Amino acid sequence: MEFKVKIEIEGNWHVMTWQELCEAISFGNDLTHCKKRLWTGLLDKNGKEIYEGDIIKSENQAGIYAVTIDNYHGFRFMLGCGQLTKADAIYGEVIGNIYEHPHLLSSGEDLTTQTVSK
Repeated sequence: MEFKVKIEIEGNWHVMTWQELCEAISFGNDLTHCKKRLWTGLLDKNGKEIYEGDIIKSENQAGIYAVTIDNYHGFRFMLGCGQLTKADAIYGEVIGNIYEHPHLLSSGEDLTTQTVSK
């Protein structure tokens, strides 16, 4: 799977490959305070790449799910305590992300501050 990450720099999202990310860091760019969203390797039903932090509308499971990541499960598609399968996610549609469209999550959960430990 190809490594991709979306990084928010000065209010704009940029997709970077591993090589581009390494080059940006080697040129002295400080990306520690930027929002970063890893690519899951999956595409939604419209062919749009699904990234960590995206919000997916599932027709199969009738709900809105946020893409999260943790050390044990890897990428997960969550709605409160409910979870969407990867198969359901690819038949769903990316309708926004937790940073720009948090109002789309009816649970009121604040997922923008979730951290990922290594």
